[in-house]
Amino acid sequence: MYSELVVEELKSDYSEEKIKEVFSSFKETLLKVEISENQISEAHKLLSSVRDSHLKDVLHTVLAKNNKAIMITRDKHFNGLKFLGEVARPEEIYF
Repeated sequence: MYSELVVEELKSDYSEEKIKEVFSSFKETLLKVEISENQISEAHKLLSSVRDSHLKDVLHTVLAKNNKAIMITRDKHFNGLKFLGEVARPEEIYF
């Protein structure tokens, strides 16, 4: 699962063509979810109660929670957001 927020963040390090190339390799398994205004509002509200976090990180976690997904990341900013839902490193996930 990913959102436009993921794509926007990737654009800071990769070209749009490279992002499309990588995502095309997973087109059968990736699911794009939309970001609602309610989710953005929820992230803003939660941000005030979280220390050392960024709005984008909180929004990623809200999206995962609302879609009953596990937030998979190595980013340490998400350690303080575990109360929102399950957060795991890639090596901890087994299919």
